[in-house]
Amino acid sequence: MKIRTTILACIAVLLINGCSNKQWYEGIQSNRLASCEKEPNHRARSECARNFDQPYEDYQRERVKLTNRDAQ
Repeated sequence: MKIRTTILACIAVLLINGCSNKQWYEGIQSNRLASCEKEPNHRARSECARNFDQPYEDYQRERVKLTNRDAQ
């Protein structure tokens, strides 16, 4: 029973890691953009969408810069 649980846990980890960071980021951004559609008017929707309009590559560069800065 213990071996079965360990195997299942390993499979779960492999499946979770199957999604790249970029896929996770884009999925989250997509959900955030969809929530902007609930805004009452066009201007509010546009402003909301601008907050979530950063490409993954830009996000990654910023994240690395901040991580390196905090490590110093």
